[in-house]
Amino acid sequence: MNTDKVIFETGATSHAVNDLILFTDTTKELTHSRDIIYTQLISANIKPKWYHFRVLLTLSVNSYIDAFPISHWETTTMSEYEKKEFCQLYANDFETWKSEHGYK
Repeated sequence: MNTDKVIFETGATSHAVNDLILFTDTTKELTHSRDIIYTQLISANIKPKWYHFRVLLTLSVNSYIDAFPISHWETTTMSEYEKKEFCQLYANDFETWKSEHGYK
């Protein structure tokens, strides 16, 4: 039996986190919110931590519920581990985002 964790294309280890990240990254309002968080971190010269993205998590879950009112159960019942993973993946992606947006 293979006990290795599945890692999705986003780096997530659960279907719910993966779906929410894909949704967030393809929703204009949410990518704008993400970009604001990243820009604020740059302005404040702060290394991103998972908790800087809690607001993005809340916005993403609420938008997901609005977009998929019937099929949102898995995303809205994410464990605390999954919620932190969602946030941590955005913190981990900070350097990539900076590079893609012309920051050094």
